[in-house]
Amino acid sequence: MLQICAITERNKPREACRTARRINEGLPRGVSEACWLRAKKTPAESRSKRRCRSRQAAFLIAYRKTASITAAAKAAQIGEPRHSQWLKEDPRYWRSFSEAQQEVADVLEDEAVERAVEGWLEPVFYRGRQCGTTRRHSDRLLMVLAKAWMPEKYR
Repeated sequence: MLQICAITERNKPREACRTARRINEGLPRGVSEACWLRAKKTPAESRSKRRCRSRQAAFLIAYRKTASITAAAKAAQIGEPRHSQWLKEDPRYWRSFSEAQQEVADVLEDEAVERAVEGWLEPVFYRGRQCGTTRRHSDRLLMVLAKAWMPEKYR
């Protein structure tokens, strides 16, 4: 760097030192030095926080689809302990996860009501071939829902 600055300092001292700094620091062409310095001053934590936010979002989306922390962690490519760490350290993530949990609980409850009341179609086989279907209902699931909604009446 000293040689480049020393050779060209006679003509254009500022430009030569900037050029030397650009060469030595690997500054890409077309990027202003001020912008480069700001980018260099940005701590690695802020970059990791952005990456962390995208992983958190991916985890929450996967959790809403799968209703499983293990499956969501696998889909977001994180470990399950990372989710616990986020819950302890980040209040925004805790609120987002609570909302996601409530949504999952609502979907599961709706599915349980549908299976208990409307039932599902179960195939009927005769001699190894399906010959029809029959509608099945879950009495046990209906009893669990009744206990959950009216605990004083159904103990």
